[in-house]
Amino acid sequence: MSIETIKAKLRKIAALAERGVGGERENARRLLQRLLCQHNLTIEDLGKPKARGRYWFRCRDVLERQILFQCYFRATNKDEVSYYQRGREIGFTLSPMEQLELENLWRHFRPLWRREIRTQQERIVHAFVSKHDLYSASTETDSDNPLSPEERAALLSLMENMTSSDYVSVRRMLE
Repeated sequence: MSIETIKAKLRKIAALAERGVGGERENARRLLQRLLCQHNLTIEDLGKPKARGRYWFRCRDVLERQILFQCYFRATNKDEVSYYQRGREIGFTLSPMEQLELENLWRHFRPLWRREIRTQQERIVHAFVSKHDLYSASTETDSDNPLSPEERAALLSLMENMTSSDYVSVRRMLE
């Protein structure tokens, strides 16, 4: 298959990625990314550059939005961000190539962020419970699941940081 035949097919997939509906559009974008990499091509290699468009990304909260912005900086190689917001969605005006790059980064880093933040939240809860001794009197240690040295160090670090915060002791009211 000639390079021109490949480019013609990729142009059709790129058009579907731009104008497709729902899952069709998403699948076309993924296929286009994969085929561009496979043939060592870029969007610009396909011919006339497409106009910039507005692309939307959904964020759960302010911290996740910050991760999206960092992905934007990396994808566009810019120092400032200009964006649109509608509810939990953030929109950027991007070239098709920037959109593909940003979408690729967002799909990679968003799940990593969610796993990392979940792990940190669990550690904070464990440290809080330990610091404030929120156990029943009959609770025994869980010898079936001992902490790894890394988990132990992380919990100790969190507990030490909590000691610098305002601590109010609570006494049992009912006996």
